[in-house]
Amino acid sequence: PNLRSVNLPSNAFTGSPPNFLTNSNLTYINLSSNQLNGIIPSYSGAIQQLYLQNNQLTQINAPGTLASLTTYQAHNNVIEGDIPDFSGCSNMRSLTLSNNKLTGYSVGAFVSIYKINYIDLSFNHLSSTSLDNILVDLLENWDSVRRGGVTINLKNQRSVDNPDIRFRPSETGYAAARQLVNNGWSIGLTFGIPDEPEEEL
Repeated sequence: PNLRSVNLPSNAFTGSPPNFLTNSNLTYINLSSNQLNGIIPSYSGAIQQLYLQNNQLTQINAPGTLASLTTYQAHNNVIEGDIPDFSGCSNMRSLTLSNNKLTGYSVGAFVSIYKINYIDLSFNHLSSTSLDNILVDLLENWDSVRRGGVTINLKNQRSVDNPDIRFRPSETGYAAARQLVNNGWSIGLTFGIPDEPEEEL
């Protein structure tokens, strides 16, 4: 119960990551670059940093109430489904889920993570609707706690059926992105952010 750190990257561990429910004092978990598969569990307790990148994980559960969490990394896996709700991670600064197989987004998941300064969701399969919802939620996030210096990478969202098709937001998402950029955020989108369309006479 007094365990505070698990640092076991670059081994040959298999199976699903443990949830460490009996280790309430654990603050650091690094199981990156193994052969873990299955589901990333929900966590609880005092965890501050979680590193699960470079495995073969296939699903991600909502992280749970992790008020101390600052870093969540699970890139370079094969995670499918929706980006879960991170609203219980009120101190999170960095979220990296790039290079997975994510196809959707749980509306509201990013609205209340007011200390976030970096999100990387590039190289997934997020639809245009998901991109719109993410950007609109991030604009609501900014509107609640106004600050600049936040980096969001949403580039290279490819169709599952046809990798040559890359998704982009609708004007709803682009409008939110333009407001965020105007207020000091960096928003990475495939094909960039177009200028505001001119009003018809």
